[in-house]
Amino acid sequence: MIQLIQLVQQAHGKKIVRLIHIRYPTCDKR
Repeated sequence: MIQLIQLVQQAHGKKIVRLIHIRYPTCDKR
């Protein structure tokens, strides 16, 4: 169950990172 939560958090994190990349291309490490 914890793993599912972590996977969901990672998926949301990737989407957020993509939005950040679109607005702030300088953030390249995450």
